[in-house]
Amino acid sequence: MEQSATGESPLINLSEDRRQLVARILASPGFCRAPQLQEFLLYISERSIANEVHQVTEQIIGTEVFKRKPGYSTGDDNIVRTYARQLRKRLEEYFSTVGLSETVILSIPKGGYAVEFHPRELPSGAGTVPHEDIFAPLLHVPLLNPEKVHIPLKRTGVEAGPWFGSWKFVLPVALCVAVVSLMAAYRLGQRTVRDESTPALHAFWSGVLGQ
Repeated sequence: MEQSATGESPLINLSEDRRQLVARILASPGFCRAPQLQEFLLYISERSIANEVHQVTEQIIGTEVFKRKPGYSTGDDNIVRTYARQLRKRLEEYFSTVGLSETVILSIPKGGYAVEFHPRELPSGAGTVPHEDIFAPLLHVPLLNPEKVHIPLKRTGVEAGPWFGSWKFVLPVALCVAVVSLMAAYRLGQRTVRDESTPALHAFWSGVLGQ
């Protein structure tokens, strides 16, 4: 038998790789809380890896995995077929989600229960993209200069720039607010004077406004 550089048979290495794949599947979310599916997959995988496919029959699986009595009627008890359907579905879910990066696919062809391992077929030109290549474009995005950013103010129509918070803008606004407030107060005072004819109040507002 041909030996590898490490002294191990390539067949042994291949068997170990397949067992590690089965172990990853058994530990995945779709299997970790389903002990009977785990035992089912482990049994048929080991028999297939060991080339003991003759022991992967419905009758033997029902007896060895699901603890049915030897010679039980598979026509009356379809537990193996029921779990086989669930197992195939869980395997498809694994290789399309958690096991998306697996390079070898484990499948159970319909019509039997023997496990098959075959390389995953990737689209031409497809490959694994390193993480640094995915995030590299983000590292070269130029930073914005806050002094050149202009934020339009929709309500007032005023465009905000770096001068928006300076005294050249704040002071005129404050003066306008003060003048408007004084004029409103003066008008209110004049109306009060006319209505109540209070000389003291009229004198107060005249003094404030310099009249």
